[in-house]
Amino acid sequence: MRLLPRRLPTLTFVIGASLGCLLARYLSPCSDGTASQQSSVRARAIVRKSGARLCGAVVLPQRQLDTTARAVWETWGAEMAAFTILVGGQSPSLETLGRLPVTALQEVPDFESYSASLRQTFAALVYLHDNYVDRCDWFLLADNRTFVNVRELEGRLQDSDPRGVAYWGEPEELVEGASQHLCAGSPGVIMSAPALKAVVPRLKDCADQLASGEGGPNRAQRGDWGLGFCFSRVIGVSCTIPFKHFHHHHQEDLQFTSKPQLKMEGVATFLAMTTESHYILHHIAKQEQLEALKEEVNGLETDIASLHAKLAPVEVTSASPNTPHRLPSSTQGSSMQVMATEEWPTSLQDESRPPPLSEGSSAQVQQDVSAVAVLPQSKFDVNTWSVIVGAYIHSDQRTDPLLRVPNDVDYEVQQFISKAIVMVNEEERASYKLRGVSNVFLRYSPVHGRQCIMDLTLVDEPTGKVLKKRMNLASPIQSVPLRVHEDPNYKQVVNVVVPLNNVGERFSAFFEDFQREFLRRRVGVRLVLVVYGKGEYDRIQSIVTSSRQWPPSRLLIVQGKEGAEFTRGRALHLGLSQLGDSDLVFLCDTDMVMTREFMERCRLNPVQGRRVYYPIFFSYYNMDYAYHREAKPERPVISRRNGHWVSYSYGMVCLFKSDYTAAGGFNLSITGWGGEDTDFFTRVLDAKLEVLKAPDPGLAHRWHPKHCSLSLTPSQYVDCLGTRNEVLADKKQLASYIMYLEERLGVSPASLEVNSSSQHEPSRVT
Repeated sequence: MRLLPRRLPTLTFVIGASLGCLLARYLSPCSDGTASQQSSVRARAIVRKSGARLCGAVVLPQRQLDTTARAVWETWGAEMAAFTILVGGQSPSLETLGRLPVTALQEVPDFESYSASLRQTFAALVYLHDNYVDRCDWFLLADNRTFVNVRELEGRLQDSDPRGVAYWGEPEELVEGASQHLCAGSPGVIMSAPALKAVVPRLKDCADQLASGEGGPNRAQRGDWGLGFCFSRVIGVSCTIPFKHFHHHHQEDLQFTSKPQLKMEGVATFLAMTTESHYILHHIAKQEQLEALKEEVNGLETDIASLHAKLAPVEVTSASPNTPHRLPSSTQGSSMQVMATEEWPTSLQDESRPPPLSEGSSAQVQQDVSAVAVLPQSKFDVNTWSVIVGAYIHSDQRTDPLLRVPNDVDYEVQQFISKAIVMVNEEERASYKLRGVSNVFLRYSPVHGRQCIMDLTLVDEPTGKVLKKRMNLASPIQSVPLRVHEDPNYKQVVNVVVPLNNVGERFSAFFEDFQREFLRRRVGVRLVLVVYGKGEYDRIQSIVTSSRQWPPSRLLIVQGKEGAEFTRGRALHLGLSQLGDSDLVFLCDTDMVMTREFMERCRLNPVQGRRVYYPIFFSYYNMDYAYHREAKPERPVISRRNGHWVSYSYGMVCLFKSDYTAAGGFNLSITGWGGEDTDFFTRVLDAKLEVLKAPDPGLAHRWHPKHCSLSLTPSQYVDCLGTRNEVLADKKQLASYIMYLEERLGVSPASLEVNSSSQHEPSRVT
């Protein structure tokens, strides 16, 4: 019995890997023909397993081959057991076809005098009959406005008997006042194999009856009408709807969004008015399939957790102290899981921390089998929660104790609330609506994913009943990650653009470090210096040529316009103007210290046209404060005592020149210190570029005195003072320094005389 529990992690891995492969393969987009063919192979396997072999065809004009035809094939068409795009007229050229499964329709005898729509419909029937009638159980005939939810349709057909003559779709009166119905074309027409076998041999009889005038006023016009006429008058079968909500009609305002605009579950076909609609609907369908796969993973993890609990929980824990005591379980119908559901107690507990989970009743044990994550081994292992009160979030992980709830966190909480209401209504068999929410606790757990505990106040409007409910939810992380394609250029040259104006001796230290780390090593880095001021230009020129002459491919000096006012944004823009659209750029400052490891991340993290890299640099404190009683270190390391991560700065960025241009570049009207970086960051977001923003231990900022000019705008002046004050020292060292002054000089803050005018006039401390 000791060996079985220890094998469970292996079982978990095998199941996770298997589901991960299914997830990665089944959900990969069909961006080209090869991917589409792979999707078709996967679809065939799924169809055979379900026992409902569904084959389909869509009839399109040749002019839509590069638009609608490609969209249909790259979305729902490739998921069928067999699928073809049927076009009328001459056979398309190979250049037009590409990798699309296109077939030119052949004219059917006896229908030459009828409309193109009717002729193509009957030609499509003949093609499906001659090529697939013995290979498929069901056939779908669609037009350019049909989107098919293949997974849903296959599931429905699996429960239907394909041996009868079935003619299904969205019914429409064949002739006004008549009892026979045709299946309208846009929602898609479904036929069983026996139905196809019955109608195709009798197309001649159908043509004769149409010619004799029995077709009525719509004769020889619409293809779906002619098909309905043949089934009702010749075969004796009228169109019927296969199940409720077979087709969804209204999609004119469909737009791509991360929040699905409709639910596709239970609906087989949708109206797709545009080419883009096919991709949007396919995206929504894949999201729902992903949720279903998550639920399956959660169910397996619940089973594994039950085995852990029943077989030998003590031995499993002792075998590996890091093994979770309890693993995520799922609730039916959601990738979010209820870890505990508790009604509010009559006497409220301390609201500063989430109340402990109840483990009293046996009925709750199965739900709570996943409620506890890896137990902390020390105080440093405790995973704290953030709390949302009103519009603000409080977290010990943030430097600011009071921050407005970010949009992504707000969206996440709204998702939790929506799912919680659904769960409560299913549990209570009622229709409660939200009246209020309070005490929202959030945290991220490597085992459970995102966790949320919240108190809901719900009201049942028909009865007025008020229900208070505590919900403990988790959105778990799946076992196997999905890969996002990355193709970096490891030999890409990084152009480091540095603006210079009255930098004094700071540039000498910067250039010495840069030569040693990059220029002398030939590591694919080029330095672009943008210098303002004639005297400054001559001095910089003297420094960079003192040791050797660097070729322009390694070092380029750009002189700013004589007499022009210096601003960082204008100087960087001038430097960027010397580069090509495909050049990779690091916008830098002269006080930065960087390593080759950082430069490699600057080279690999940006993706042209998609992503920019914003490294969060480490800013050193004034060592006179940090080490006022000790010897200063020659090369200070990253530590709380020596500096802090400057997460609020957006001045350092690695990106391609083309992305700088696409974002609109710097606002060149900004003057003075600061402001250009945050403005450009907003432009990057508006350009829909992905931002990779992370601390980079290979990028640091040297401390130097800072002067905040009175000529700055009020907001710039406040920002300048804030930056100057934050880089003095850590609060522990500042407190130590203040105590040192009190002890040695007898000076205390209370004894300092405050000049009333100083409250209005900022000092000029450098």
